[in-house]
Amino acid sequence: QRGEVLARIGVHLKNRKLVAGLKNEKRALKRSVHLKTEELVRAQKALHVKTEDHRITQKALHESEKMYRTLIETTQDMVFIVSRRGLFTYANPMFEAMTGCSLDELMGRPFTDILAHDFKEAAVEQFKKEIRGDEPSTFEMEVVHRTGTKTPIEFLMTTLFDLNGNPGGCFGV
Repeated sequence: QRGEVLARIGVHLKNRKLVAGLKNEKRALKRSVHLKTEELVRAQKALHVKTEDHRITQKALHESEKMYRTLIETTQDMVFIVSRRGLFTYANPMFEAMTGCSLDELMGRPFTDILAHDFKEAAVEQFKKEIRGDEPSTFEMEVVHRTGTKTPIEFLMTTLFDLNGNPGGCFGV
């Protein structure tokens, strides 16, 4: 019997050690979960701040774009963008008034299509200089309206660069 009692005591002591070990593991796990929860709460707050900052930035960008568009769309100057290949990618409403061509008609067409014949060669040379990234300069051309009326115009063209710093086209006024 004594052996049996000692065996039971041994099992009991072993179980107490296991229980104590499990309690320690439970405390450690609770602490770990608590720390991770605090970390997640901090991350959530930081994300909320970034999201709010992004929302404010987007709103400011939208307002800036709206103001810019209003300025460009209502100016009494002809404003345009041509691609590296010399094709219209943007023209403001004054372009429509000065050429008699709708903005849809202008898109994708060579910029030389609106110029008087005598000025096309010089315009192409000026465009090549701009695409090379030369200093912006002003030059005079004649724009031909759909009715055939010619109007002398002074243009200023500036090179537009892509995200890699390569000339991507020209912006003109």
